[in-house]
Amino acid sequence: MMLLLNAHAIETMRFCNLNCCHISEHEALIISLVRGMQHLRPEMVQGAIALVIDDDQIPALIENLSALANAMTQAGILPAQMLR
Repeated sequence: MMLLLNAHAIETMRFCNLNCCHISEHEALIISLVRGMQHLRPEMVQGAIALVIDDDQIPALIENLSALANAMTQAGILPAQMLR
């Protein structure tokens, strides 16, 4: 999945250490896409993905995000909705 998100390696994807109390922009993107697979209309998630990767890679990423979201839902660990 990370290969699809950063296919052109334009920038380095950064992730926080496990002891870190905040998340990086890349982690926030992935969390919101995974959550969106369960709570948003598919075209909304696809539109967000289209801003990040090439169109020909969208189906593979949607398939992977959907599988991850389903597994997280079954395990009871799907990220909660963010408070505003």
